[in-house]
Amino acid sequence: MTPEAPIAEIELLTAPPRDPAWTIWDILLIGIIFFLAFIGSMFIGLLAAHWLLQFADSPPDASVKALLSNALFLVPVQLCAYLITFLFTRMLITLRSQNDFWHAVKWNPPRANLATALAFGGATLAVLVQIASGMLPIPKSLPVEQYFRDAPSAYMMMAFGVLVAPLAEELLFRGLLFPVFARGLGVSAGVGLTAFLFALIHQAQLSHAWAPLLLLFLVGLTLTITRAVTKSVAASWIIHVAYNATLFGFLYIGSQGFRHLENVK
Repeated sequence: MTPEAPIAEIELLTAPPRDPAWTIWDILLIGIIFFLAFIGSMFIGLLAAHWLLQFADSPPDASVKALLSNALFLVPVQLCAYLITFLFTRMLITLRSQNDFWHAVKWNPPRANLATALAFGGATLAVLVQIASGMLPIPKSLPVEQYFRDAPSAYMMMAFGVLVAPLAEELLFRGLLFPVFARGLGVSAGVGLTAFLFALIHQAQLSHAWAPLLLLFLVGLTLTITRAVTKSVAASWIIHVAYNATLFGFLYIGSQGFRHLENVK
């Protein structure tokens, strides 16, 4: 054995682990788990809904299509599916990285002064998007509006859109997908592809219209660039929460406390 052999073996043993430790196949597996969890949660929800409606004096439409367009049914179902998927994802990423989940996905909470600036940036981004929406050919009616049929539904959507959706989407796109894309394609391509997929998953809610999807793509670019520059998923999450909260704030004010939702449709 040559003198260099032990050195080579030591270097091999001390080589830094791959970052990220997971692959696109792991993310596809997570997607499958979410799909199965959503189907299972929806099935249980449908059984519960039909059982409860049997005792109503004048039961509303309990068809699958009607329930899936009702935020009071869909949000709890989706929340349950998110929770199951998160528990699986946390276990999988922890095993793959042999590290704490939040450390592995680069959560890295920013300092207070930066967090404040990020929140202000998220609110400003929402204002700019609202201004741009008035200049672009946004469809007068969007599928997502069906979930805002009354005040309880609007409050449910607001809670989900501020407390749940930003966390789930940031963990998926900026925590899991972006590092994989950046490792395989480079940071610039990873930023663009992540933003594109971020907009793509919302296309059904936006009638597949190019104008709102373009705006959402630009929002995705902002979030992913923030993640890339700060190396913090928590940073993009703060912007996302502030952005969504500001949009819901506009809706709340415009509908006079969700009492006149017809005025903002």
